[in-house]
Order: sequence, then structure tokens, then C-alpha cells
Amino acid sequence: MLQKAEGIQDIVSFALGEPDFDTPDHIKDAAFKALKEGFTKYTSNWGIPELRNAIAKKLKTENNLSVDPKTEVFVTAGAQEALYLIFQAFIDPGEEVIATDPCYHSYPRMIELAGGKPTYIALSEREDFRLHIDELERRISEKTKIILLNSPQNPTGSVLELNDLERLAGLAERRNLLVVTDEVYEKLVYDATHVSIASLPGMLDRTITVNGFSKTYAMTGWRIGYCVGRKSLLDEMVKTHSYSVTSANSIAQKAAVAALEGSQKCVADMVSEFAKRRDYVVRRMKEIDGVYCPLPRGAFYVFPNFSKFRRRSFELAEYLLTEAKIITVPGVEYGPSNDFHLRLSFATSMKNLETGLNRLEAALDKLSTD
Repeated sequence: MLQKAEGIQDIVSFALGEPDFDTPDHIKDAAFKALKEGFTKYTSNWGIPELRNAIAKKLKTENNLSVDPKTEVFVTAGAQEALYLIFQAFIDPGEEVIATDPCYHSYPRMIELAGGKPTYIALSEREDFRLHIDELERRISEKTKIILLNSPQNPTGSVLELNDLERLAGLAERRNLLVVTDEVYEKLVYDATHVSIASLPGMLDRTITVNGFSKTYAMTGWRIGYCVGRKSLLDEMVKTHSYSVTSANSIAQKAAVAALEGSQKCVADMVSEFAKRRDYVVRRMKEIDGVYCPLPRGAFYVFPNFSKFRRRSFELAEYLLTEAKIITVPGVEYGPSNDFHLRLSFATSMKNLETGLNRLEAALDKLSTD
């Protein structure tokens, strides 16, 4: 592929899965303060009490979820580590994890690293990528161990509805399954309401909730996340965490406290800007002949269908890079049923969006849809 390092500078990237905003000043100030005070040593494997208390307070007020910060909140080196630890702790060779197709591309790799097998439930863009609980139940086998959720979802921006979560909770209880829910985009919602499945009756006993600070507070490089669940579940994860990462970054933990306890205006401002960009991108996509683009209700991606151009996702992504100098992510990276999709992030400036989409439209006009 063409790269900026090869001398081509005029490239617009729609690939990055991180906010283009800077980490808010009050969060950075807390990190500076921690450095000046010498808060640079190991912390508890579970994370500093101050942060676990702040997380528990946030969960109570925002997610209707009551947990013990001492035993049911565990701080990790990003949400990615939390997910890795879950699969390493709970998946034995040959056991299955039910995931959606499409899904975040790291999920199946982490499941397979643990010796497990991903079982896919296909989602349709014509139904706004809704998860059908009846279909999910049909895919459960004697080897199924975990149901893996991500709402709002990467790459589609779909958001699980309360009634679907209630049905899923009943199914998990009947079939005695563990539910893992990745909620890192929970604050990035538009025309939707986020609900944590662990807040439903009885679900805290069988749910591990994963979250973090990367998306909400533009802290991707700080590598700070957390997971929530019963002590009996988290204890198994801490064992692997203790002998690999040991503890999350001490300074980043102090910054995360400031993120939770400080002003949330930075979050509201970012969500407002993302909503404007989403509306612009979807409108522009709908104006391009041959492109079908559902409206995402969360996160900062669109996942359009380009099947009328009869080029598979890697080929189309290569064509757009060469012809239009724009970077997209091939849809097949997110599951086997998505080889005519591309993921485009709108976590970039309006200027870049306008320039990139103009180029996209011009490049697609050169391709036949007959």
C-alpha cells in the first residue's frame, strides 16, 4: 500500500479508531501532578483504591450498577488487556464464544489465542445490524462458554435495545452462560440510550463488563481500562494480569480519576461534534450511487456496503488508496460476511471528511455498477 513514509503526503485517513481530540487539560494536569509528587511506583494489581472508588461511583450513578470497589472493580492496561485476560482465564481449548459478524477484529484473534473458537451470528445492514436473540440461541452448543457483546459496536455503530438485552439475559441464565460486554463506546451515542446488561436483574453474577478511558476521554495512548464483575470471576483474571502486566500505569490511573471526577463538558462537546460529522458522512454516502450506508447510533464509524461495485474489500481499499489517496479498513477484517464493506472512521476533521469523501465519490464514479 502507499504510505506517507514513501513520500506521498496528501493522504486522508478514515482508518483510525481513536478520537482526533486531545486529552482534556484537567486530565493531563492530574498526570503532571502525580509525576511531581513522585507517584511512579507499582500499585496494587487491582488498581489504586481512589480510581476503583471513582469507577464504582460512576457505575452507580450512570449505569444503575452497584458494585464493591474493593473486590468487583479491576483496573487494566486498557480495555484490550481486560478482554485478553477474560479469554485466557475462562476459555479452555475447543470451547466456543458467540460473537457477531461483523465484530471488532481483535475479538476472534484473542479467542483463538486462548484455544477457543469464535461462533458468528451474522448481522444485516438492512436491519441496522440488529442482533436477533432467536438466532443467537440456535447457535448455542454444548461447547458454548461465552456470549460476547459490544454496544455501541465497532464497526457498525449499532446499539443494543433494552428489550433485546432483557431477552439475552434470560437466555444466558437458562443456558448458564457467561456474558462479556465491551462498553468502551458507551458515551458516544446519538439518538440512542446505552444500557449495561449487568444492571439487569441477576446479570451481575454472570457478566463481566469491560470499559475504559480511551474513547470517552481521548486517552488511547494512556492505556487505562477496567472490568467489573463478581470477585470470583475477577480473581481468575488478576492471576494472569499479575504475572504479565503486574499493574496498570500509576500515573495514568491518577489521570483516570480526574477524568471521572472532573467536568464532563469535554465529553459532551466531543459527542456533539461527532454527531455533526456522522450526519454529514451518512448524507454524503447516500448521495453516491451504488453505496448503501446505514445510520450508526453510536461510536464513530460508518460501515457502508459497496457490493454493487463488485470488488472485494481489500481490492476496493487498495483501489481507493491508489486512485483517491484515502485510507479505509477492509470489511472482511471484521468478519467473513463483510467482504463488500469498508469501515470509515469519522474521527477526523470536517475538512478531512469533505476532502476524503469528494475523492471517494470521484473514484467510485470511475467504477461500473452494472
